[in-house]
Amino acid sequence: MDYLQAVLLGVIQGFAEWLPVSSQGVVTLVDRLFFKVPYREAVSTAVWLHAGTLIASVIYFRNELRNIILSVFSQRTERQLLKFLVIATLATFPVASLLLRLVLNLNMPDAALTIIIGVLLVGVYLTRRTIPQSSTGCGYLSSKGAVLTGLIQG
Repeated sequence: MDYLQAVLLGVIQGFAEWLPVSSQGVVTLVDRLFFKVPYREAVSTAVWLHAGTLIASVIYFRNELRNIILSVFSQRTERQLLKFLVIATLATFPVASLLLRLVLNLNMPDAALTIIIGVLLVGVYLTRRTIPQSSTGCGYLSSKGAVLTGLIQG
């Protein structure tokens, strides 16, 4: 991968992360279609680009993260948000790792995988558009909702 390709994929990852579609899927599609990268390498690149997203998110949300961490030692409302985030994150791991193993071990032509990812991205986008957005605060975050969020995110 050359420097220009890395920068372009990083910018695409940065923009796609805030859209209601899978940023990993978008980066994988771009890497496959425009740079003709093998599917396994495109998925690997997309996963590693999330490290940049993590760093940017930590910097941007540093005050919120500090409040959430401090809530462990108090009874502040952020404590319920922390519980929700931990449960959702733990629920994401099994689903994400199963899906990643499944996709990487498929004996399917790269073009078919690219089409499947594209169709799934469109499906996720259309589904998200039809679900009404909730404006409830942290007081309504349930453990069941956290597990469901984690499973869907995976």
